[in-house]
Amino acid sequence: MAKTVYVVIRQTSSTASVTLISDESNSKSSLARVAKEDGLWLLYFVYTNEPRLEVRGRSPIHYGSAVLSATGSPAKRLEGGYWSDRDSKGQLKLTMRSKKLAEDFEEAGDALKKLN
Repeated sequence: MAKTVYVVIRQTSSTASVTLISDESNSKSSLARVAKEDGLWLLYFVYTNEPRLEVRGRSPIHYGSAVLSATGSPAKRLEGGYWSDRDSKGQLKLTMRSKKLAEDFEEAGDALKKLN
């Protein structure tokens, strides 16, 4: 089932961080790095997901990791898999890019609308 999410990536020459924002939770990286391997740029990250209080009964706090590969230069798409300690896994396909750094789901949605 497809779900709308937004990913905020902050990167300097020596650090990287990833925040994934959905309508129900935020995932924040505790470890992240960008690396070029076999000609592909990859984003690796380990995260903690904190759902909003009202959904924690069906979606508890959990931990996981992901590996996303970038397509294009500058990146036009990020795609890859994620896994969590609650035995969930899936694919992320991020297809739109904005230079605006969003702090929450609503702000990220507004930035996306400005692209269209």
